[in-house]
Amino acid sequence: VVVDSPNLAADVAARTENAPIRLGIDALGGDATTRIGACLADGGTVANYGYVSGKPCEMPSQMLISRDIRLVGFFKSRSLQMRSAAEQSAIYAECGRLVAEGTLRGKIAGVYPLQAVREALVHAAKVGDERRGKVVLVPDGA
Repeated sequence: VVVDSPNLAADVAARTENAPIRLGIDALGGDATTRIGACLADGGTVANYGYVSGKPCEMPSQMLISRDIRLVGFFKSRSLQMRSAAEQSAIYAECGRLVAEGTLRGKIAGVYPLQAVREALVHAAKVGDERRGKVVLVPDGA
């Protein structure tokens, strides 16, 4: 994982010793999509699953045409709907195991009791540096 910056392609190349990167995962959208695409080998794919920047994905036609970089969307719910109930259960069980052992973690930006749902929604609507992580609602007394 590399944090986005204006020098993203150079940072990725240095950290990977110029390895041919085939997949970039984009949660930001906006011009970050272009920077991620610039990190990839020709024929690579940028998979976008969010728009933390609040902007649509941007990718120059030259990158799409000349370098054959692909931009695809990913929506977890759609992917899960295409699987059987048994497959879905197995996925959730594996995720639960990874969370329990501490391998899979998510950053929490804020935790709110149910009676503060309005404040939680205001926080959740923020993007970028204003909200770094998930906003969680918890039952009263939890």
